[in-house]
Amino acid sequence: MDYKLVFSGITLEEFAITSKKYRDGFLKIINEYDSEYIWIENGLAYFKEADAFEQLEEYLNNIKKYPGSKEMFDLALKLHGGNEEVSFDDLVSNQKKAFSDLLNSTLDNLDEGEQQQIKPLIDLIINQVGSVFDLMKDTLKDHFTDNSVPNPRKGLEETTGLSSLQLNNISTPNILQTIFERIREKNADGDIFKSPEDYFDWSLYNVKEDDIYGKINVIFNFLNMVGYWPDKKIEKENKFRAAMSDSQHAGYAAYTNEIFTRDEGFAKRMNAVYEYLNIGTKITFFTLNQINGSDG
Repeated sequence: MDYKLVFSGITLEEFAITSKKYRDGFLKIINEYDSEYIWIENGLAYFKEADAFEQLEEYLNNIKKYPGSKEMFDLALKLHGGNEEVSFDDLVSNQKKAFSDLLNSTLDNLDEGEQQQIKPLIDLIINQVGSVFDLMKDTLKDHFTDNSVPNPRKGLEETTGLSSLQLNNISTPNILQTIFERIREKNADGDIFKSPEDYFDWSLYNVKEDDIYGKINVIFNFLNMVGYWPDKKIEKENKFRAAMSDSQHAGYAAYTNEIFTRDEGFAKRMNAVYEYLNIGTKITFFTLNQINGSDG
């Protein structure tokens, strides 16, 4: 066999929320082939041979040990128009509590003497980071006084008159640059979209210059936001979760030779991102009809 299957944490996350029968079927397929697990640390990709069932168990155990991802997800969903019934105050307070609980949980396996030594430091960190969460609350109140978030895609379309159908007609070469040109031509405040290089100031996104995975996630989600082959109803939790998963799949795939997908919009956005970042991964879009030997 001259190829390897690659799976990641986001693959396991998707398996974890499916039925056991469905999940186990995919895990068996991964184990039957020459597969490797990929993860990213400090912008670098690492691979290892791993049993898919054991890797999923490790993933589930890590979720139990390190809570807080749900609180981050809920706030991100709110900022994309979802979670309308929950206030920003409550969402940020939940994040603040999850962070505090996580740090305090590190004391559980220490003896009494060690706890007395470490507890003051933990309390100091919790207080300092807590002030950041409080500042976040104030900032959100300033920007969203009625606790609602305007749909950024609809807002941009109303400002520019550019619909997704118009943007979807853009193709290679220079997809991302052309999208910026079209928006700039229609937008009175065109300086915001002067160029991709100006817009994507990686220091503002806390992304290092050599962090390809981080850059892909930012640009991929940007394309979804402006409406280039976008996901629909992203304010719905399941749609938003799928969109976030797609951006991570695109990030991991950059470290492989080829990715296969049945999602045309995903393939189109990935093509635009990879073209801009000069990533050589081959993107193969296919349909079930092609698999079954039929063209349609």
